[in-house]
Amino acid sequence: AITAKGVRLEPWPGNGMPRHAEVPGGLVNAIGLQGSGVAAFVASTLPWYAQNVKVPMIANIWGGSIEEYAEVARRLTAAKSPSLGALEMNVSCPNVKAGGHTFGQDPKVLHEVVAAVRAATDLPLIVKLAPNVPSIVPYVQACEEAGADALSLINT
Repeated sequence: AITAKGVRLEPWPGNGMPRHAEVPGGLVNAIGLQGSGVAAFVASTLPWYAQNVKVPMIANIWGGSIEEYAEVARRLTAAKSPSLGALEMNVSCPNVKAGGHTFGQDPKVLHEVVAAVRAATDLPLIVKLAPNVPSIVPYVQACEEAGADALSLINT
């Protein structure tokens, strides 16, 4: 499978330039989740992918609210693309409705957002966990209890 860049409900410009910096230990990037939004993704990316790529796609989704995550999952599922094999939730995004705290840094909120997406799709659901937590165990448990099928460890 190939994982696509993050898609959210509306287009998102991402970070301004420069987006890459060379440092003594390698490169640092900060793309900022640039994307054209779910409508454009469904209208152009999914059909192009289905015609040109022979392995399943994992669509990475993100949002600024629990409702946005669920709506993106609903729209991608409704597209019925034969090439869409799974959804991967990026939970390192800020929860705008909750003061900007990331979804992946509170097990209760993480459970809520995963459960909402699980209810919105029948596709396999992967949760891409945040790296900056004191212990990964409660986050893994929250994802499992909310219906995640797999975990991606970990976002950078």
